[in-house]
Amino acid sequence: MGIDRGNAGEVAESALLVDVATRLRHPRIDRIVASFREHHVSVMRAVLLGLTTIWTAYWLNGSQLPMKADAHSAFPLAMALFVLSVVWMLCIRAAWLRDSTRVDAVGVIANFVMTGALLKAGFMLVITLSAVLPFLSVAVGARYGRRPFIASIGASLIILGVSAPAGYWISRPAYALYALALVIILPITIFRMMDALRVVSVEAIASREAQHRFISMMSHEMRTPLNTVIHSAALIDTGAMAEDQRRLVALLASNANALLHRVNAVLDVASFNGGRLTLRHQSFTFDEVLATVRDVCRSHAVEKNISLSLVCAPVANGVFKGDPGRIEQVLSNLVSNAVKFTPTGGRVEVAITLSASPGGMGDSILCTVADTGVGIADEDKARIFRPFHQVSGGAARTNDGVGLGLYIVRSVSDQMNGALDVADRAGGGSIFSWRFPLVRAPVGTKASSELSVADRLDEHRARVPALECLVVDDNASNCEIIGRILHRAGHIATFSTNGNQAVECIAAHSFDVVFMDLHMPGGSGWDVIRRIEHAASASRMPPIVMLSADSSQDAIRMAFKGGARAYLTKPIPTARLLDVLESIAEERRLERFSRTWQPAIDPPVGRRGDAVPLEDMRELVSPRELRQFVDLCDDAMRTHGKSLRDALTRGEYPDASEALHSLKNVVGNLGVPGATRVCDDLGVLIDAGTGMAGAIFELDSLLRSAHRFVEEQRLRLNEASRADA
Repeated sequence: MGIDRGNAGEVAESALLVDVATRLRHPRIDRIVASFREHHVSVMRAVLLGLTTIWTAYWLNGSQLPMKADAHSAFPLAMALFVLSVVWMLCIRAAWLRDSTRVDAVGVIANFVMTGALLKAGFMLVITLSAVLPFLSVAVGARYGRRPFIASIGASLIILGVSAPAGYWISRPAYALYALALVIILPITIFRMMDALRVVSVEAIASREAQHRFISMMSHEMRTPLNTVIHSAALIDTGAMAEDQRRLVALLASNANALLHRVNAVLDVASFNGGRLTLRHQSFTFDEVLATVRDVCRSHAVEKNISLSLVCAPVANGVFKGDPGRIEQVLSNLVSNAVKFTPTGGRVEVAITLSASPGGMGDSILCTVADTGVGIADEDKARIFRPFHQVSGGAARTNDGVGLGLYIVRSVSDQMNGALDVADRAGGGSIFSWRFPLVRAPVGTKASSELSVADRLDEHRARVPALECLVVDDNASNCEIIGRILHRAGHIATFSTNGNQAVECIAAHSFDVVFMDLHMPGGSGWDVIRRIEHAASASRMPPIVMLSADSSQDAIRMAFKGGARAYLTKPIPTARLLDVLESIAEERRLERFSRTWQPAIDPPVGRRGDAVPLEDMRELVSPRELRQFVDLCDDAMRTHGKSLRDALTRGEYPDASEALHSLKNVVGNLGVPGATRVCDDLGVLIDAGTGMAGAIFELDSLLRSAHRFVEEQRLRLNEASRADA
């Protein structure tokens, strides 16, 4: 369902509650709507029919003749319907029948037919089933809208009128009024409340999407020039420069990255409420983090003649694994606040050390930011972390800033499972304490920043074979930067400024990878991808890497659903770009390794069209060569499986989608039974952005099955080798 941001009122009249809930992503509403789907209704139906069967069976030998007669009439029907409902439920729960609107419709019709049939067979015995009718109508209204809801009320009235014995309602007018209230007034009341919820939800979605659209557009306009600034600074050879010039270039790079963090902070604010804040996982040292904090905050401190001290205790030295950008973001916000509210000539002290976690659950990092400012009143300490809140203690506090800094600090801390505290400092001022868990990197791990960009590119060039790359981007500066990175890394780059040129290039030449800008004049990246798929239908479709300043989760999900191999957000991190190229090169190596063992002959009869590479190769190569292929796939499967599990644990959905794509290719080549279906299910969970615990459980089960399968193949190969000997 698409919500028209400029026409929410009209959409509110036509949008269904289930569609609205899908877009709103509210957990409680999701659970309510999910209960209306056949996946859940089938279970409730089977339970209700089971109880009805037991009830009618009990009265088969009852003492009251009318009830006994109804039991003899209704029991066979109840038993048959119960068996059918159980079979239907098993088909749904086992995914032999996929959830769909058609399946839900069959279930809705079955509900009314079964209820009517049982009431007709034994009205007096199972009259309690009439209480189900209003809830069936409510479910129809939520699933299909107003007109089907009215039709369902009509069906309920017909069922009660036809199934009752002749003259039953006329002789019992009080019961008749109760029945009318039950099947008409009750469902209409509930439906009206749900309809109001639906309208309010549509308006909320329209407002949220308008906000996201504005933020995405502005971030695109800011990130595109930042892409040029950051990468230009990184590619400058500072070896021949004077010390003061190198210092200026270093300041340019440091503050450009800090500015990028601020642009990302604006997007973060829009993401917090949806729980979509993404944390990276890379090696770093706290000396690097403090150096960036010092560069960002020093100029303001110098202006106010404030002494700025940043100290990392020896116990916190070494390399850690985490998100240094987010940690710097929190510390820079805290230090900036401290400098802002500390009078001229004061002090701001930052200290980082290790601290025992509460409950004896290992060590954690403790960061403290202390100032000699005016302090914070007790009544404001609980409110300063709210968005747009400003402490009113003085003109500086009232007029400076918009009140988002500490809100971002709190949100990032919560995402990192941290704890924030603010207290008064002895002698005046405040102390902010931030405690969060963090793990050390394995011994010997180097921090990502220890390698210069030039060194990383040279190392990549020596290790990764050259790829032919097509870059589709209308921005000349972006093309210049990407071209220089690709050239220095040893790859071959061809450039196209629009979709027509890209399609012509693909038709005329085979590329190893295509870098596609999402937003271009005259057509979007999606349109160009569809045209490339058509142009490349006769040959191999190259992997597509999307480039965009739009970091919204919806855009990322659309990219992967549209067939993108990876999604890079501008300004493009060089390390991330090199990782993607290395991953694609590794997949091509595995693909070529497989092809060298598969002569260009027709597949064996009876397996045409759905052959598994491993099974084909078993007939075409020696056991030793096949063992090499199995070992290669096993190594790749372990690597991609670990990457996928790490990404799921950290909630990094783009990385998870990319790793899942690679893992699916490997298990597909091996022919692991049921692996493709499990990978598809994992893809659905990753797209939804929920149920990561279930996704990790499914992944672990898949990897165990895959490793058992590999060991079985090795045993078969060992037996074949002994037989040949």
